[in-house]
Amino acid sequence: IGKVGVAAAILDKPEKLTDEEFAAIKSHPEIGSRILEPIESYSEIIKIVLQHHERFDGNGYPHGLKGEAIYLGARIVAVADVFEAVTAHRPYRPGWKIDKAIDLIKNGAGSQFDPQVVSAFLKFIEKAKSKKKEKAGVTPSKKKHLRIDQAESDNKLSTMTPVMKSDHGNIEKANV
Repeated sequence: IGKVGVAAAILDKPEKLTDEEFAAIKSHPEIGSRILEPIESYSEIIKIVLQHHERFDGNGYPHGLKGEAIYLGARIVAVADVFEAVTAHRPYRPGWKIDKAIDLIKNGAGSQFDPQVVSAFLKFIEKAKSKKKEKAGVTPSKKKHLRIDQAESDNKLSTMTPVMKSDHGNIEKANV
């Protein structure tokens, strides 16, 4: 929410930020907490907004809080925020693949992130992956049936190509 107080030219800048621009970005947690302060029903989340860029090792901002001095909700949002930030497409880079983002979170356990929060996040991710596989109908017993060896794949491709050529004469090869 505090990013509403940061110039769009800085937020959307495709090049590396200057020190002054990065300082403006780093001000967004305090701006956000000040925006929410007068709204009584948001009083419980102000700490989350203010502290979500603090690091477990004390090298974060805006106050350099460390470990459990950082509000638990902020430690949780810190993981979620980084995961979302690196997987989303930005003006200055494409979004990362999920496995790369997960590795970043794992590698940050104990330094950037609370290790217990990372552990809970990883369990959640595994459950989400399992549910996705279940919805797709992929179970451990069906996995082996989904694998097609190269010879079978080539055979199916050579069978499909003439059929596709009749509909689309310009197709020489198709990936299936």
